Amino acid sequence: MQADFHTVDQIAALLELHPKTVRGFIRDGKLHASKIGKQYRITAKDLDLFTGTSSSLAAAPARQQSRKVLVSSVVDVDAIDKDAATRLSNSVMAVMNGKDPSFGQARADVIFYAEDNKAKIILYGGPQFTSRMLELIAAISN
Repeated sequence: MQADFHTVDQIAALLELHPKTVRGFIRDGKLHASKIGKQYRITAKDLDLFTGTSSSLAAAPARQQSRKVLVSSVVDVDAIDKDAATRLSNSVMAVMNGKDPSFGQARADVIFYAEDNKAKIILYGGPQFTSRMLELIAAISN
């Protein structure tokens, strides 16, 4: 009987959501759950109705065990004027807006410090994304 019910944390991991988001779906009535004690439990059937697909809770552990490699990088560009920093920022954001789906989770932030004529680029994503972005930054900033 215990295997028929799943916790909010298990469902959140399966759907790649934060547990608070799953609890919000439950509170809003979008996801049916039973409250057992002080915790919610969700059946596979209710999850199927919520997602509109056949859930693969048996496949969830394999999904959780898949390895992700993420890289965080901070790139400082010195002696850059506002126009060049704007071009750099626009180029980085253009790549982000049209990024390859194979990059997966990725983020880039560009900050310009006018008083120091510096730009700081913060990258977070997989190795392929980071490599491509570093090549772009090197080409633009040289």
